[in-house]
Amino acid sequence: MENTDDIISGSSLFSRLKGEDRKRLAAAAQRKRMSAGTILCREGEPGDAIFIVMQGSLSILAKNDDGEDEELTRLQNGAVVGEISVVTGSPRTATVKVASDSWVMRIPGEVVMEVLTEHPAILADLRRLGLARSEDTLHRILTEDVPIDADD
Repeated sequence: MENTDDIISGSSLFSRLKGEDRKRLAAAAQRKRMSAGTILCREGEPGDAIFIVMQGSLSILAKNDDGEDEELTRLQNGAVVGEISVVTGSPRTATVKVASDSWVMRIPGEVVMEVLTEHPAILADLRRLGLARSEDTLHRILTEDVPIDADD
């Protein structure tokens, strides 16, 4: 398995960071082996960390009209999850479940923000990513004929 700095530098989110900034993230990172079926984070929880899939896969879940979790997408090696909540300070917008036995890197949100506040272009990219994900979710809702509650 790759070392922590290589995984961070290989991430599209952090690839533009200089070595010193990547080392700050790597020093705070924790590697976790997680079994399939484990919930990594739940919708509505505070976003206190981001996660990078080192090996394995994660399912992004949202509640359907029946209140059941429905898979929106599946993330593979190198994918980053949880960054939008960390950057915006808003609660998690989806539940993330480990789809197959995986290795995941957890980086505390406060360390991520310390580094990213020094890189406004990367923060702007994250905001665009959050908007793109919101648009994708809206598109899924509209194309699947899911009724939208007018009271929301």
